[in-house]
Amino acid sequence: MAPVRWTGRATGIDWVVSPLAHAGCGLMGGGIMAEVILTEQNFKQEVLDAGGVVLVDFWAEWCGPCRTMGPVISELAVEFEGKAKICKLNVEENQKLSGDYSVMAIPTLLIFKGGKQVDRLVGAQSKQALANKINQYLR
Repeated sequence: MAPVRWTGRATGIDWVVSPLAHAGCGLMGGGIMAEVILTEQNFKQEVLDAGGVVLVDFWAEWCGPCRTMGPVISELAVEFEGKAKICKLNVEENQKLSGDYSVMAIPTLLIFKGGKQVDRLVGAQSKQALANKINQYLR
């Protein structure tokens, strides 16, 4: 089964629900992943005001390498839950933010720490390379 978008009633924040994540812990036999769907409305709260490490994946549905990165981002969200926030931002739906961060190619992955951008990766990355980068900023 493919991941499904879910919006928290109290917060209005979009989450991705995966039937494979945390088997037996909730919706459709799966659980709510820590992957946050960003918008121009929640970017400041979820990224800039966050105290810790945040990875933001700038992507688009039509982008082949972005689709390849989707499962990697979802797996990282599960593995880093409670340690780092893993987010996705659709560039087609959030063009202002894409411009604000000079995203010229996708996927572009930005890492923030304490609300400040500390790293940028452009193009598809391996799960291990991304995990190493996140861990570097968790130290």
